[in-house]
Parts: sequence; structure tokens; C-alpha cells
Amino acid sequence: MATSQPQPHHIRRVYLLGSFEIKDGQRRISLRGHKMRSLFAWFILHPQQPHNREWLADLLWPDAPPERTRRNLSDTLYRLRQTLGDGWLDVGREQISLRRRDDLWVDVWAFETAVSAEDTTGLQQALPLYHGDLLPDLYDGWILQRRLILREMWLDGLAALGRATERERNYQTARDAFQQLTQVDPLREEAWRGLMRVLAGAGQLPAAIAAYEQLEDRLNRELGVPPTDKTRQLAEHLRRELELQTAVHQQSRQFNQPFVGRVTERARLLTRLDKAAKGQGGIAVILGEAGLGKTRLLQEIAYSADWRGWQTAWGYGDEFSLPQPYAPLANALSAALPPPRLEQISQLLAPHTLSLIAQLLPQKRPSSARSDLAQSASPRQQLPLALGQLLDNLQQIAPHLFLLDDIQWADTAVWQLLAELRPRLQNMSILVLVSGRLNTLRRQTAVWETLQKWDREGETIIRLPEMAAADLEQLVIRQRPQITGPQISQLQRSSGGNPLIALNLLDNIPDTVSDIPLSLAHISRQQLTALSDPAQLALQAAAVIGCRFSYTLWQTILEQVSAADLPQLAGELEQANLISLDEQTYRFAHDTLRAAVYHTTPAERRRHLHRSALEATRQTSSADVLTLLYHAEGAGLTRLTAEYALLAGDQALAAFSYETAVAHFNKALDALPANDQMNRFAALHGRIQALDVLADRAAQQADLSQLQQLADQLKQPDKQARAYYLSARYFYITGQLETALQHAQTGLALAQSAQNKRLQADFYHQLGQIVREQASRKTAWKRWAAWPWSAPKPEN
Repeated sequence: MATSQPQPHHIRRVYLLGSFEIKDGQRRISLRGHKMRSLFAWFILHPQQPHNREWLADLLWPDAPPERTRRNLSDTLYRLRQTLGDGWLDVGREQISLRRRDDLWVDVWAFETAVSAEDTTGLQQALPLYHGDLLPDLYDGWILQRRLILREMWLDGLAALGRATERERNYQTARDAFQQLTQVDPLREEAWRGLMRVLAGAGQLPAAIAAYEQLEDRLNRELGVPPTDKTRQLAEHLRRELELQTAVHQQSRQFNQPFVGRVTERARLLTRLDKAAKGQGGIAVILGEAGLGKTRLLQEIAYSADWRGWQTAWGYGDEFSLPQPYAPLANALSAALPPPRLEQISQLLAPHTLSLIAQLLPQKRPSSARSDLAQSASPRQQLPLALGQLLDNLQQIAPHLFLLDDIQWADTAVWQLLAELRPRLQNMSILVLVSGRLNTLRRQTAVWETLQKWDREGETIIRLPEMAAADLEQLVIRQRPQITGPQISQLQRSSGGNPLIALNLLDNIPDTVSDIPLSLAHISRQQLTALSDPAQLALQAAAVIGCRFSYTLWQTILEQVSAADLPQLAGELEQANLISLDEQTYRFAHDTLRAAVYHTTPAERRRHLHRSALEATRQTSSADVLTLLYHAEGAGLTRLTAEYALLAGDQALAAFSYETAVAHFNKALDALPANDQMNRFAALHGRIQALDVLADRAAQQADLSQLQQLADQLKQPDKQARAYYLSARYFYITGQLETALQHAQTGLALAQSAQNKRLQADFYHQLGQIVREQASRKTAWKRWAAWPWSAPKPEN
């Protein structure tokens, strides 16, 4: 195999890139004549197989008569062999080939081999070999094609080297690669964007913007077109960062002073992002009331992370929908693991780790993950470790930013998981950026204590205040340049400094101002009254689906309740700035608007829409248990509510979200009739398992009594055995070993009667634990009784 640079044992060396040079030891070989050089180049560039004489003659002399071409080839071949000397060619009567030996090195071979390695080292070895185009003095058709291929390989290699070293934050090497690419291919916007990114990454924002202006000028002069949207968006974002950098410098003040134009918050978050990029990850939190710009700030940071080479993944809380276990973190992890990435990561993780992760992300289960959990004493305690291993593998691919918006509607168990993950993130290029409503989170005692603890320990906790008057003025002038000074003052007072309220009031600025600023809910209700009846119905159907909703589901629901023309209505709602298109789905302008629509929908119509949504969801996504439960409950369908709540409890139990599991089993038991003994047994059985882990012994004991009564009424050995298994565990945990032993022995006999081998194995394991604990206690008692009276006895 050819090496990137010639080694001492390479006696014969051939250079074809940018020049034509042949060396044989100390002898420099000069080939005179176009045909001789072209024939030798063909052999060097096609060394894998012998070549037919007739074919070579036609290649070099395509227009000559056949009898002349063979003689021409013989003459040229004779002169070539005489010039080269022995050891270069194998010549037969019909075929000729290059004699390949270990002492031969060719720059083209070395270049192609190094480029194909597709890693930084290979690219850094390959690219210097390209001193220029292939055989620049030869113009044969076959050479022109190969020349173009090698040139594209070189250009692509420069781009790949720039991207690879940019990911490694080797900005100098990346800059050199992108800059060289812009010089040799000046209309290649990818190269200019790369140059802009690495200049900005190295802290040279003015130079990055100057590079964009240079590209813009060249495209205008040579093609009469502007840069693409992608390039313009990057330039606009870099300009905003330069403004931010300038504003921070001009302010010369501490971060704990009043915020102006969100300058301070953005600066703090970008600083935290850059710190995480160096392997010092963690969690940052943004707190503020509805409409203050939390989501917009997250979007700004996400874009900054994107051009810096981060992978970003979002998860959203939803006020009315039932959260998945550990949502919105679970949603963000799911977004970060498209099928190819998950299959890649699954090759690096142990089966047990994959099984734990699969319980959290059941819809993303990799093909190699086992469907059942390996036996483990504490799977919930192992979940942070498993997720830590997953995140460690992800951050080795690229830094990852997880954005969790509206976390006040999250599954409460996510906070404990985040707290357990936080120490593991401190040595990773992983940042979890969380936003939520301040007052709502303050009412969640355990969550508020967690946030206070993080604040004391130095995590970035940012509270968004109302927007300052000068910044609000700039915001509304950008949206409505013709607005007057008195109108701006009116907006300031009416909105109380809330930018979203101010923007929503632009079309209807109040004539008078009340002492209390208007609320988003009040404004949302006013906006709804201006809609046509069909548009209101369409918006109500969307509100029943969620803050984000697919057009297909929206259309299916409306087809069941109305013959309205949805495309026209969607356009009306978009023009009213009530909904917008967000990548693959529609979304409400803000979640307070969705809440206002949902609450003002007449109760009977809301139930009817939920019923239609339930039917549509059952047809398209029957595995989405929580969505089915949400719609069944909203539709007032008690039987289906019980059915889906029971499934949701099992799902939460499997994902180790025990508080959520208890809530779902409670809902199932509330909805189940007293005579549905089988399902009531299942709900109680699940709730007891969750209460056991949560150590709520009083509730666990009360449920065990009910479960035993149900099992006796059902008169099924299998159910009775399961009840005894859980009661034996309760007595074991509470130290009542004799009672635990009796219940386990009785349950084992019932399991044997039911021929349930799996349950029998569980009882044998349980009996072993009880007997071992009894033996340990007896041994301890004997040692205590034999303790010398002169020595102090241990308390335990």
C-alpha cells in the first residue's frame, strides 16, 4: 500500500499532481513527446490490470488508420522502455501492464489512499500532496475526466478537514482549510459559511462578518444573486452576537443588575455553552412568566449552538396533555436518537444498559436491545448510570444541547433524574437548558428546593424580568415602524413590560390604560371573538389536540365534526398570528392562547372534539397510550379512561416513574366499577409495586389488604399467589420475618397449584432472602449475648 510521503525504500517515485516528474533512485527520467508521456500516465493511473495493445493504440491515436496505430504504439512503447529502463513494465505480445513493486511510490496513489481514510490525520496527510491539477500539460479526454475527479476530491477533502477540525475546536487549522477552499472555489458558499463559523468560534466576529460581505459582493458581481437563506441567516445571527458582545462591553456592569435587551442573559448562556464545549457540562435554568421570551431565548441559544457544531434536541411540556415518564427530557433524548444514531450507539452499550434505556424510550428501542430487563435489585437507581453512559457516547460524537421548554408541565420525576444526572454531566460536553414559569415552579415545593440547591452550588439560574422600556420600544418599532411615541407609552403601560402582550396589542392599542396591566389570557380571549365561527371551531379542535398538532390529525377531527375548508381556515388563523408552521407541525403562537381556547370551548363541544380525536388517534397511533388516555378522559368515557389509565400505569412502572404510576393507577381505580374485580386487582397490584419503591408503607399496607380480599373473591390461585408475594415482601421490608416467611410459603404453594413457574422462581428467591436475614439476626443476637460485660455493648 502506498504511504502518504515517500519512504527511503521507495527507489522509484512518480509525481503527477501539478507537474510530471519521474525519479529512479538518483536518476531523474525525462519523457519527451506527448504520446510517450500520455502512455506512461495511463499505466500509472490504471495499475490494477494489463491492457490490450489494440485498445491502447485506439486510445492514443483514435483518428489514425488501424495499420498505423499498432506501429505507432510499438514505436512509442519501444522509446518509453528505452527511456525508463528495466523494471517498469511487463510487455507481452497482446497485453502490457505496469510492474508494481514495493519500491514504487506515486503521489496520486498516496493522495487517493489518504483521502479515503476520512479522518483528520488522513486528510492532513493527503491534502499537501495536491500541488496542482493532474498532468496540467496533457489534454487527452481521459486525463481531463480524471483531473476533475481528483480536483473534486481535493476540494471535498478541504471541506471535510475544515469541518473535522472545527468540531475539534482546532480553529486555526479549520480556518486555513476553509480559507484555501474559498480561494480556489470562491462561489462555494459551504466554504464561506465554514470560514464564518470558525472565525466566530475563535472570537473574531468582525472578521466573520467581513467574510460574509466579501462573499455577498462576489456573488453580486459575478452572478447577480444574493447568498442563500442559510448563509444570510448565519450572518444575521453573527451580527446579533457582535451587537451582544459590544453591548456587554459597553455596559461594564455586573450580571445581577437589571437586564437590558436580554443582553446579560444571552451572554451568560453563551458563556455557559462555551464552557460545556470544553467538557464542563451541566444544567442551566431560565425562569420567567408567560410571554417574557423564554422560548425565544432558547431558540437564539440553539442557533448559536448549531453553528458552533453542537447537536440540539428539544423537549416540550404541555399544560393539558399527560406527560410521558421523565418528559420532556425523554422527548429530547428521543429526538437526539434517530434510528441510525440509535443503532450506532447500541453497538457501544451493554445489553442491560440498553434495556434500561429502552424502558425510558420504548418507541426508540434498538433492534439489539432485549425486551425484558435483566434481573436487578435496583433498576431505578441504575437509570442515571445508564443514561450517563448514553450521553457519554453521544458527546464523543458531538457536543449535545438538550432544550427542555415549559418544564412546569413536566413529569415531576424528571427533576430527580436531572439531579442525579447533573454530577455526571460535569465532565461531558453536554448542556441541559431548562425553561419554566417561575410562579408555577415555586408552588412545586420539591422542585423549588431543587432549584435553590442548584443555585447555591453554582449552576446558572436566570430569572427573566419584564422588558425595559427602551428595549420594548425597539421591539415594537421593528414590528410597526409607523407607531407613534404616545402609542408606545400606552403599550408599555398596558403590557406591563411583557413583550408578547405588547406585540399582541399592536393591532388594537387600548385607548385607555387600567391600573393593572392586561393579561395574555385576556388578550387571547379578545382575539378569539374576532374569528369567524368555522375558524373558531378549527382553533378549538387544534387546542384539544395540543400546543403542537399535525395537520393530518387536525383535518381528520374536523372532517368528523364539520365540512369546513381547513386549508382556508388554517390560512385565516395564520394571518391572525394565532398559529404558525413549526418544522413538521403547526403550533399555537403561545401556550396561554391554547389554554384560553381550550377553556372557552363549550364543555359539550370539547367532549365531542376529544371523542373525535380519540377515534382518529386510535386509527393512527394506537400505541400512544397517554394521548389515548388524555382524549378518553376529556371525552368523559369512563370505561376507556380506566383501560388506558391502567396501561399508562404499567408503562410508568416499567419506566421507573413511580409517582406517575401511582397517579395513573389512582385514576384507573376511580374509573373502574366495583364489580370489575380483575382490572381492580391489576390496578391495585401495580400501585402496590410503586408504593413499595416509594416507601409509602401505610398506603402499601392498606392496598395489600384490599388486594388480598380481591384475590380471595376471584378464587384464582395465580392471583392469590401474587397477593401473597407482595404481602411477603411488605413484611420482609418492615422486619416481620416470621410473618413474611408464612406468606411466602403459602404463596409458593399457590403458585405451584397455578403451575406458574416464573412466580415459583420469584418465591424461591424471596424465601432465600428471608431465611438468610433470619440467620443473620440469630448470629448477631448470639454475638450480642456473648459480649463481655466489661466492654460497652453495641446499640444495634
